[in-house]
Amino acid sequence: MGNLDFTSNAGFSWYCVLLVIDGLTMIVLGRLRGQSRSGLTLNLVLGIVFLCYGLYLTFGFRGGHYFVSYWALILPVVLITRTIRSSNGEKVRRREAAKRARYAELQEAQEAHAAEVEYRSPGK
Repeated sequence: MGNLDFTSNAGFSWYCVLLVIDGLTMIVLGRLRGQSRSGLTLNLVLGIVFLCYGLYLTFGFRGGHYFVSYWALILPVVLITRTIRSSNGEKVRRREAAKRARYAELQEAQEAHAAEVEYRSPGK
C-alpha cells in the first residue's frame, strides 16, 4: 500500500499513518461547535495540511528527502486538548445560563405567589 512498509521502514510508515490520523482528527474536531472562529479555522487548515502531507508521503513520495517534524506529532495533541477544553467550557457556560434562567423563573413565580397571597388577605 504505497510507501507503507512496517518491516523495513517502520518509522517512516508510522509517521505517515500518524499524519493521516492527526489530520482526520483535527478536521473532525474542527467541525465541533463551541469554538472560536480562529480555533475552528486553525483546526481545519492544519488538519487538511497534515492529511494531505501524510497522503502524499504514503502514495506520492518516490524517495529522496522528506521533512520529519516533531511538531506534526505534538501540535495535534495540543490543538485537540484545546478544542476539548473549549468545548467543555461552552457546555459549562450553557449549563450555568440554564441554571440562572431557572432561578430567575423561580424567583418570579415566588414573587407572583407572594403578591397573590397579599392581595387575597387584605386584612393584615
